[in-house]
Amino acid sequence: MAVVQNGIIENFHGLREELKQRGHQFVTETDTEVIPHLIAETLAQLRTGTEVPAPLQLLEAVRRSVQRLQGAFALAIAHADFPDEILAVRQQAPLVVGLGQGENFCASDTPALVAYTQTVLPLENGEIARIERSQVTLYGLTAAGTGAPPQTLAWTPIALDKQGFRHYMLKEIYEQPGTVRAGLARFLDENDRVHLPLPPNFLANLDNIQILACGTSWHAALVGKYLLEQVAQMPTTVHYASEYRYAPPRPT
Repeated sequence: MAVVQNGIIENFHGLREELKQRGHQFVTETDTEVIPHLIAETLAQLRTGTEVPAPLQLLEAVRRSVQRLQGAFALAIAHADFPDEILAVRQQAPLVVGLGQGENFCASDTPALVAYTQTVLPLENGEIARIERSQVTLYGLTAAGTGAPPQTLAWTPIALDKQGFRHYMLKEIYEQPGTVRAGLARFLDENDRVHLPLPPNFLANLDNIQILACGTSWHAALVGKYLLEQVAQMPTTVHYASEYRYAPPRPT
């Protein structure tokens, strides 16, 4: 079995300890590893009975296992005993299915699919997509899937071209000055001074700023912290968004 996860399983430690007590052996410290162990255990239980038809046993094992996970995540699951399908699960993290001719795909965002198809199906929270070569079927974690209609993208591969850069991240880095200028343009007056549409006395009532971010946004927030403290003289802290809810409250 192979499992790809984008997100965080918040209760993985408790699940890990529970599975270890039942004889499961782990080789990493990641939260992702509890997922295939849960699915494998549930699948083995289903195979001993007749309540679920054999072709749907992986789907049902995934459904039951995912119901035990807490957090925000998107999953793609493949199993050697079910070679003609991939199961994709969305729970509070983006996941998109791409619909092609005799082939179907899944990805965390539409740009990854544009080179292969312009017909996409964004999954809703709590949905499972059973992706086969010739069809995609939606299911819900606790009920039937919503059956939302596919969307047609207006993008083209040319519009997403890397424009000579080695990869998209490098292209985005060099685009930052123009992106900042374009973002500020609508707030500039005739003297090129920035005026943000904030309530009167909004800044006067601030004593600190807290920025929540993840991934590359977290690194951008560190630059923002430097600018706010150096230019605006405003105490600023940067938090990982995924951990903020567990942080102790700041004293007032």
